[in-house]
Amino acid sequence: MSAIEINKFVGALLSTALFLMLLNMLADAIFGSHHTKEKPTYIVANTEPLHEPSDTQQDVGPNLNVRLADADPASGEKMTKKCIACHTFSQGQASKIGPNLWDIIGRNIASGPGFAYSNALLNVEGKWNFVELDRFLTSPKTFARGTKMAFPGLKKPSDRADVIMYLRSLSPTPVAIPRD
Repeated sequence: MSAIEINKFVGALLSTALFLMLLNMLADAIFGSHHTKEKPTYIVANTEPLHEPSDTQQDVGPNLNVRLADADPASGEKMTKKCIACHTFSQGQASKIGPNLWDIIGRNIASGPGFAYSNALLNVEGKWNFVELDRFLTSPKTFARGTKMAFPGLKKPSDRADVIMYLRSLSPTPVAIPRD
């Protein structure tokens, strides 16, 4: 191997290394670091209780009362179309991946007949009422940590009220709506 060929080889290696260093600096400048060194990060344990049970006729506060009074059960029924993949809504229908939701308001949590509930829901005490359904529909995974339900929840309060009023209508004797 001649000296010229060796110089070409070494030059190619050095120029490649220089190119990679410049590319790395450019990437750091464009994307930057996601962490700041001035502020250390601390992990804080969550000390909130998983769930506080409440009664069916509990005062649900003016905000939920107003939302329920203004709610549209027909709109709630339309929103539950995406739920029919996992749930049934008619009296006497068998459960699917999720339990049958007929006459759910006033029923004990995780007590629907013919359905094997997750331990997360079995550990929740209380009854399904307007407050509990609103909390559950907001985020099932927050309501009962470890639930098998994959649904992320309904973020709009008016949508949750519509669904709750539709579920209320699925009963031979619907539970009374709390008034202010």
